[in-house]
Amino acid sequence: MEKSRLLDVDSYRVEELHFVPSTPEEDQDGGLLFLPEVDFSAFTHSAVQDKFAVSLSVSGKREGLKFSLRIIGYFTVAEPFLDGKLPSERVVNALTILYGVVRGYLGMCAAMFGASVTLSTVYFTDLVKAKIESAKDLVVEESETRLIEPAKTA
Repeated sequence: MEKSRLLDVDSYRVEELHFVPSTPEEDQDGGLLFLPEVDFSAFTHSAVQDKFAVSLSVSGKREGLKFSLRIIGYFTVAEPFLDGKLPSERVVNALTILYGVVRGYLGMCAAMFGASVTLSTVYFTDLVKAKIESAKDLVVEESETRLIEPAKTA
């Protein structure tokens, strides 16, 4: 990989794709543009310091359709990770790439039902920051519980 290219997509694959008609009670109000539920996880390679993976899950209900899609992407970066820590900017880049693929799949599936559904854009920087903060809180909680000595049995 050229040093000028910070991120390369090695491959991606759809792990799960469900697309079915929904009931009117399940639909959200409003027009064709809606915010889906989005979740993600990022993983570094255990032995190779310049590879990582990102799993992205997107789901929602709209215009008589209900869907969920989980995709995983495999990426290579130009510079190795320091101490195995994945920079948040690379996760944001990877999620943005995968979300574009998800939007394409959703458009194609909606067309098969004779519908047109457009996903709104997602600001992944905020989602990544929120996940980092929640992970920090979890580490603090776990470290506090570790301060408690286990009871000694006689």
